[in-house]
Amino acid sequence: MRTETDFVFRLAEVRDPFAVEDPFLLAFMALPPKQRRWVARQTILLCAAVDGLDTLGALELLARIAPFAEANRH
Repeated sequence: MRTETDFVFRLAEVRDPFAVEDPFLLAFMALPPKQRRWVARQTILLCAAVDGLDTLGALELLARIAPFAEANRH
């Protein structure tokens, strides 16, 4: 993980979520690109569907949903 805030987040005057040691972001970044795209899409959909849900909250929710999704894939 980076320790320095990315300039895009500084310009937007918001916290850079990738500059912290968040376990969900560490797990996300460890995924292969194809799975990372899938998780990113699901995160965007959850944020759009659930009022007030932020990106980290959506990642946490996906982590809680994952065991149920895996069980239904087989």
